[in-house]
Amino acid sequence: MLSDAVEANRDTISNQDGADGFHLSVPPDIGVGAATAYGAASHFRSPAGSFELSAEGHFVAVLLAASRDLAIAVGDGNMATLRTPCGTIVVAPVGCECQLRWSEPCEGVIVSLGDEIMHEIAGSEADLASSSLAPGLYREPDAVALSLAKLLRDELIREAGANGLSLDALLRVLGLHILRRYSCSSRREDVRGRLDPRAAREVQSFLQENFARKLSVPALAALAGLSTGRFIQLFKATFGQSPHQYVLGMRLDYAENLLSDPDMSVAEAAYLSGFSNQSHLTSSMRKHRQRTPAEVQRSHRSRNFAGDTAVAQK
Repeated sequence: MLSDAVEANRDTISNQDGADGFHLSVPPDIGVGAATAYGAASHFRSPAGSFELSAEGHFVAVLLAASRDLAIAVGDGNMATLRTPCGTIVVAPVGCECQLRWSEPCEGVIVSLGDEIMHEIAGSEADLASSSLAPGLYREPDAVALSLAKLLRDELIREAGANGLSLDALLRVLGLHILRRYSCSSRREDVRGRLDPRAAREVQSFLQENFARKLSVPALAALAGLSTGRFIQLFKATFGQSPHQYVLGMRLDYAENLLSDPDMSVAEAAYLSGFSNQSHLTSSMRKHRQRTPAEVQRSHRSRNFAGDTAVAQK
């Protein structure tokens, strides 16, 4: 728990402006923050809450604990609810709005970095062409960002208040790490014209957990830090199918598995696997698997009967 002194001072330090007017607002009942000439940082912890981050700076959010129901929308993407591990990062560059919402306990650090300081940091790196960040949710735990976020949290909740020099140093180091790992130049596609392996893993993991939900290609593209058109092209080169075909295959596989249960109805299987209705599942399975759900059920019943007969004969 935060100390009583920090709790008492939340109202005075939760919304501070730095020398260049950086501002990062966190409701005083769930967080504490401070600002410097380089940017602003806030620590939040709440059983339920939400943020809508504006485009005043480059925003970075780092989760300090795993979340089971973080709902997030980055840029023009749809709001998606998913499980996120500790060390998950959300990146929203200048001009890209971001929304976060959760109904179960969530803790993290949010940082806003000014465009000028990001240009300066990029200029100090020989292999960084620009300070442009690739927007998106990056669910592969980032150990470096997590360590820096914890240091920022510890600095922010000090009873004596955050030290400006310490905050400046941490913000600059975090900014450098973010540019090295999440800039558009560092998140480019693999040299073979495929998705970057890290981005491919993130997209694949997301689809495995959410294939039965309503999905949008722009949201998947944001997850990979790419434009929609480029994402579709690289996704097909990586997985051999378009995003639509890939998700459809996952839904059909799951539906066939569900239909192995003799108590499972076709309508239930359709709903649980992400199809709009029984007819949609039937037409999709007939077209892509050359059989119907009823035929899948009969096939499983036949195999089960043959197995039971063999056991009885023994």
